[in-house]
Amino acid sequence: MNHRIYGSLATTAPPARLPPPVISTIAKGAYLFEEGDVAHHSYLVEEGRLEVVSRRRGVLAEVSPGDVVGELGLLHDKPRSAGVRALEDTRCVVISKTQLLSTLAASPSLTRAILLSMARHLRNTARERTRSISLPPSPDAMVTEEELSSLMALMAADLHE
Repeated sequence: MNHRIYGSLATTAPPARLPPPVISTIAKGAYLFEEGDVAHHSYLVEEGRLEVVSRRRGVLAEVSPGDVVGELGLLHDKPRSAGVRALEDTRCVVISKTQLLSTLAASPSLTRAILLSMARHLRNTARERTRSISLPPSPDAMVTEEELSSLMALMAADLHE
């Protein structure tokens, strides 16, 4: 069985030393996990579509086959910063913290892919946040200290969630 991770890496079935993958099926409209939950697993989407939702900000992103969701909570041991709900019946491979960390230690290319995915997430979040701040009318105009401070505070809040 082939698994696409972050749309750019392909891995084959897990090595023999790992147990067979655990599959989770999420019905349309059901939550895979909710904002504030303790993170025990991340999930590789095999079939279906999910959406990442925040109580404060609404829908943040859509997750498609080949994408991993929930890895941030595993990596920084904080409650989930957003929930994930199925847009249609969805099938995911469940990835434990132990599996994620051992795979990251053994695979620099997977580590790089996860870092790139997180960077894209931060960039997209920053882009969404800057839409709510009134910026100068032209690229040559100066950004005020207050506007810059507001933007930095928004970005810092995302990093600490």
